[in-house]
Amino acid sequence: MHGNRPEETAGNPLESAAQILRRFLEADGDDSTRSPSEQRSAQAKVFRAWIAQSGLILDPAEYLDYAQPGGQEHMILRAAVSDRVIKLTHAGRFGLAADAQWFFDEEREEAEAKAYLRDATPLEYLDRLLGQNAVFGDDIRLLGIIDKARGMHVVTSQPDIVGEEVTQEEICAFMAASGFARIESVRLGHEDALAFFREADGLAVFDCHVGNFIKNGLDVVPIDLIVQRAESALRAALGC
Repeated sequence: MHGNRPEETAGNPLESAAQILRRFLEADGDDSTRSPSEQRSAQAKVFRAWIAQSGLILDPAEYLDYAQPGGQEHMILRAAVSDRVIKLTHAGRFGLAADAQWFFDEEREEAEAKAYLRDATPLEYLDRLLGQNAVFGDDIRLLGIIDKARGMHVVTSQPDIVGEEVTQEEICAFMAASGFARIESVRLGHEDALAFFREADGLAVFDCHVGNFIKNGLDVVPIDLIVQRAESALRAALGC
């Protein structure tokens, strides 16, 4: 890779981008009757326009030629001269978010909510990254987007942590120390993923498996969790 890396030449526009989308939702009335796909489409147009105005359209050759598979949500790459790892969302997608789906239990004759993962909206994705920074002391930065015909890739960077694999017990101890209680009945994301909830601020964290944590010395470091505020329907589905 070559050229000036965006994180070397500008601040982190992550919060600014999220603020723009929040203002858009306020002005638009935040119409919750629209499907998540309709919300994604509307937000993506606003997000792309702001990115272009901010000069954050990136050269595909600087990233896509070097990116490697990184899981269900991202591609990743590392620059030889950087201590940061770069992540690209898959084209036209913004990671995943937890949601609640209501169904009627005929045997119990009552409605119940079940948690599941769906494609996130741009704001949900940005808020997730901001949550990772705020809750776990990460330093995720928004670099910009790669604009392709099949959809945009959102490009971010975060510290490249070197360490050892953790155990589920270490994950549970780390999350408990951060004020989170495990939701025993919920597994979203990876087949071995755990879920947690913090009553103090209503935050839920998903996809907590050994591949999303690193043990650096004595410290357990989360690197790619789904962090979001659980609204009433999701809390019902989680039993929180």
